[in-house]
Amino acid sequence: MLFLVFTCIYFSYSKQRYGIMIDAGSSGTRAHIFTWKSTKGMPNVQPASNGTHPFLHKVKIPLAKSAQDMSLIETIFKPIIIYASQKIPSSYLEKTRIYVYATAGMRLLNDIDQERVLNATTAYLKEHSPFKVKPGNVRIIDGIEEGIFGWISVNHLLGNFINNRPTVGALDMGGASFQIALEVTPKEKPLQVVKIGPKRFPMYAYSYLGYGANEALKSVTRALYAITPKTETEFKHPCYPKNFKDNYKSRKFVGTGNFEDHLDSVVTCK
Repeated sequence: MLFLVFTCIYFSYSKQRYGIMIDAGSSGTRAHIFTWKSTKGMPNVQPASNGTHPFLHKVKIPLAKSAQDMSLIETIFKPIIIYASQKIPSSYLEKTRIYVYATAGMRLLNDIDQERVLNATTAYLKEHSPFKVKPGNVRIIDGIEEGIFGWISVNHLLGNFINNRPTVGALDMGGASFQIALEVTPKEKPLQVVKIGPKRFPMYAYSYLGYGANEALKSVTRALYAITPKTETEFKHPCYPKNFKDNYKSRKFVGTGNFEDHLDSVVTCK
């Protein structure tokens, strides 16, 4: 989601550079390592790799969960620090900036919990990692930023910026939110203007919190639970595979794997 966000961050000019972008999403925490050569134009940021596979480390714990158990911050970031320290040349470690950009999962927390988690994450990285942790590098990005970063990623990967081709729009469905972003004409009163290298792009971008895949599924489950008679101990769930079973509050649900047959009830639930 935050793939290649470094394309819009200014770097001092030197030779090879490395950066770590941690996407703290609602379904897990993913650390991407990028590399580029500094330039006065737009840097050609690419995933650092071993020649075959990009350097990526996933932890199946959302950062937002640490609001309930602060020890999870170490569980999440310790393996990421070890992994990145092994993949980036040792002479670059102290020069490498690390970013933690949290998305919709963290946005769903209240302000107090957001601040607690961000402060604890920043403190942990400063104490336990060899990387540069700058003010503002650990933060929650809003839905508009998330949509624009996704748009930058898609168009960078397509080579549209470097080759001066027309851009394409981007739709991104995450776990907890849904984003849309596209370039518009100046006459359409853009909501945002994004500068990439020497060019400026008038943008429309919007984020729908709660419309990500996981949150949408939770919403349907809650609604099905609510309309099931209290005398029933089990209810059918059209959004899960056939015969898949799980619990929701005091009842069990069984997947039917037949969305069309239950379309009316699902639409009613929504």
